[in-house]
Amino acid sequence: MSSAGVKLGPGTIFTASALAKVCTLDCLRRIWLEEGLSGFFKGLKAKILQTALNAALMLMLKEQLFTVVKRLLASQRLHNMLSRSLVA
Repeated sequence: MSSAGVKLGPGTIFTASALAKVCTLDCLRRIWLEEGLSGFFKGLKAKILQTALNAALMLMLKEQLFTVVKRLLASQRLHNMLSRSLVA
C-alpha cells in the first residue's frame, strides 16, 4: 500500500505533508525576496489595534458588570436588613 502523493513535475511525487512543507518554505522565501523582513509583519498594526480595542471593551464591560452587581448586592442587603427589622 503506497501513500497518496502529488506529482509536480516529471518524476517528482510529494506526499501531502511534504507538499505542505515545500509550499510553506516557498511562500516564506517569496515573501523574503519580494518584500524583505517587513513583509513578515504586514497586518501587525491592524492586529495590535484589534487587540487593544478588545482589551478596552472587556475592561469597560467588567467595570459595568461590577457596578451592577455591587448595586444588586447592596439592595439585597438593604432588603434583608429591612425584613429582619420588620419581623423583630
